[in-house]
Amino acid sequence: RPAPLRADIDQVAAYARDLRNYHSECHNRTVSAVLVPTQYRGPRRVFEDVEICSRSELPALVEASARVAPATPIPPDQWANGEYAPLPSLVAAARDIFVGRPLPFIKRAQSAGIPEALDCLLTLAHQAAREEKRFLVLLTGVPGAGKTLAGLQFVHHPALEDLKVLRGSGASGVPAIFLSGNGPLVQVLRHALRGPAGEEKVFVEGIKPYLKQHLLRKHPQAPPEHILVFDEAQRAWDSTLIRMKHDVEGSEPALMIRLADSIPGWSLVLGLIGEGQEIHKGEEGGLSQWADAVAQSESRDSWVVFGPPKLASEFVNHGVPLEPRSALDLTISLRSHLSSEVAAWVSNLLAQDTHDEKCLAELAGTIRQQGFRMYLTRDLGLASTYVQRRYEGCTDKRFGFLASSRARNLSLLGIDNSFQATKQLKAGPWFNDSPNSPFSCCALRSVATEFQCQGLELDFPVICWGDDLVWADSGWVVANRRLGAEYRNPRVLRLNSYRVLLTRGRDGFVVFIPPDMGDGMNATAAMLEDCGLVPLTAEVAR
Repeated sequence: RPAPLRADIDQVAAYARDLRNYHSECHNRTVSAVLVPTQYRGPRRVFEDVEICSRSELPALVEASARVAPATPIPPDQWANGEYAPLPSLVAAARDIFVGRPLPFIKRAQSAGIPEALDCLLTLAHQAAREEKRFLVLLTGVPGAGKTLAGLQFVHHPALEDLKVLRGSGASGVPAIFLSGNGPLVQVLRHALRGPAGEEKVFVEGIKPYLKQHLLRKHPQAPPEHILVFDEAQRAWDSTLIRMKHDVEGSEPALMIRLADSIPGWSLVLGLIGEGQEIHKGEEGGLSQWADAVAQSESRDSWVVFGPPKLASEFVNHGVPLEPRSALDLTISLRSHLSSEVAAWVSNLLAQDTHDEKCLAELAGTIRQQGFRMYLTRDLGLASTYVQRRYEGCTDKRFGFLASSRARNLSLLGIDNSFQATKQLKAGPWFNDSPNSPFSCCALRSVATEFQCQGLELDFPVICWGDDLVWADSGWVVANRRLGAEYRNPRVLRLNSYRVLLTRGRDGFVVFIPPDMGDGMNATAAMLEDCGLVPLTAEVAR
């Protein structure tokens, strides 16, 4: 080729980034990325943070690098035997937790505050048991900060073993359980952790069947566990939706508190709270539902609420004091390698009052320097070719199509994000199957919406932008489509849906903007480019 492929450049840049940050012998040393395209005949050149050279120029480049290398070289055996501990995906980390292996020591995770949060949770669990109290603990975090990972580690932590409680003929089995209203997350984890015969291990439970089993039956039985972890607790259903679906009075938080009240002796409810991720009707009640649930509990005097200081006013306004614990707020994203600013970029992009294209472009430049790529294209085929080429031969990497469930301009392009199509999507194989499987996301045959991907991640999603959220007249315009009265604020739900889509990537993302059919796609594409998304090209210009 007359010019190097951008996918190859990004691939080698990511290799250098991972060595620089996750290989013990590379810490505090310069790691340079060099791409040698086998058919390249041009001169040596530098593109961003990658040096490109031909095969004939490689010896001279190595010799020049050796002259400026540190005085103390690394012995080859020492380098080869160094510890390489890259950031695991949520599913990979869950596998390690389940089989009892320690997670790799990750500098990034240590600095992000997860160990401190775990220590705080373990301390509170033992305090609740010792004092025979009922604790509501809220752990907050930006998208990708590791809330779900922290909840899974907490549930399976060996330090909880002494909290098993004898019931009748024997022990309860486990002291804690991880509950989620996120059906796809439950499917993906169970699929990933299935046994050798294909059976699915009960690693997490869906919140709705668990409530039905232990609270909503005619003769309910108290849960055997004393610690209930509720993932994505900010998406808990309000009383209107609960009444509609189950003909029962009370919001999901109220039912959880009622369930915890039924547990003999003591209990702890841990709510994992994502920020700005309410995406469906019935999920708009927010934290006030949890404050009301505690205030209205029959065991009100036994309940103590713990959370980050920023939540105190929300609970005090409902007459419920909150014990502040700063360790219960995870503010740094782990999903994005070295790029905690991605969540801030997305938040400011979607905000009406703080949307500043110049500042967003500057922030996007900083993010790119840290190794996280954010691209824009009007050519879906180009986006597909890029992700396939970039991860060619990498069987542990995942990429795929994401789209808003409310977009209506994508189906003509072969992107079927309809309710029926996405309802049939098997989340387990889509996220877990090897890239050569027709059911894998990497096959680029099917699309996941915000409902299938929330709480999960891809290495490099292709985000297909829809006509349900477009830029016009210096502001976001949400499609005015018929919605029932149960939707309180459709605009917020749309913005949050795109917040979810834009924060799923580990290495980056590419936004595909469809052709303009009078629906504002051109203006949206221009604005995103002004905010720092780099136009995707197959080759790098000479």
